[in-house]
Amino acid sequence: MKFEELKNKKILITFHINSDIDAVASACILQNILGNNITLSNYGRMDHDAKKLIEFYNKKIEKWENINLLEFEYLIAVDGQNYGMFPHLKNKKVDLLIDHHNSSTEKMQTKNDIIDPNAISTTEIIYSLIKKQNININSETAELILCGIISDSLRYKEVSKNSFLYSEELIKLIKNKYEKLIELSVPRLPKEECIGFINSAKTFKYAIEKEMIIITAKCPSYTGDIATVLSETVADVVFTTAPKEHNTLIKISGRTWVGSGVEITTILKKLEKKYNGTGGGHPYAAGMDFPATPETINKLQNKILHNCMQLSIKEIKKNK
Repeated sequence: MKFEELKNKKILITFHINSDIDAVASACILQNILGNNITLSNYGRMDHDAKKLIEFYNKKIEKWENINLLEFEYLIAVDGQNYGMFPHLKNKKVDLLIDHHNSSTEKMQTKNDIIDPNAISTTEIIYSLIKKQNININSETAELILCGIISDSLRYKEVSKNSFLYSEELIKLIKNKYEKLIELSVPRLPKEECIGFINSAKTFKYAIEKEMIIITAKCPSYTGDIATVLSETVADVVFTTAPKEHNTLIKISGRTWVGSGVEITTILKKLEKKYNGTGGGHPYAAGMDFPATPETINKLQNKILHNCMQLSIKEIKKNK
């Protein structure tokens, strides 16, 4: 697939629900290189860090509810590959999908797809295509690619064989200081979430297995951010849950520290069938949604987190 062939088409680009920096940055990069005839659209919630990135680069994102698909010739989906992550695309065939995840659920219908689970981010895949097709990029595009790499690698906690090489190339093209990109890629939590983090400490449960600390917690929201903070400071394995969609879904996020021997995706795959979950991610960082009801959500969170704790202990015993 050559980007040059898409330049004259009217294209709609969308990304997964609960969209993060890599998803949003990937869409913005494609818009930059394909031209002004491109519309970006999101469905559902967007992470606060993704919103900050959009605001900083002054990008316009249309609400999916305002989109008429008949007005577009070509549909691109980025940073995901199953209908659980793209409920707005259910029963629709995507013209092009670009993603780097190991999907744990059935892939949606596509005419063409570019999937590389060895890439650390979707922006990294897009940059590899840009390089192969000898496309010149401006400083903004270079910064967006770098933000996706920084964010999805959790500040180079886990990298692909190309992450450092690409980052070195991109740093030569950026205009903003690297420190600014770190600020955009790994932003501070909003103050209300910091308070939520403190309050969630009351729900912390932990276990120590072969000197590895495992923590589970129930949070008000921002499960991924809270799990990341815990995994980078005090714990080797972390699972956090939060209710969403008016207590009809449980969102879980898992994070590991280097050397824990626990793969988050392995554990979530074991819970997927048991609790009818949808999601995916990386061995060191992944998430999933489980259906619930307002009446059962609290009890179900406890069950899921208990399972995560037991499965983590089992994985550590097996690997250490």
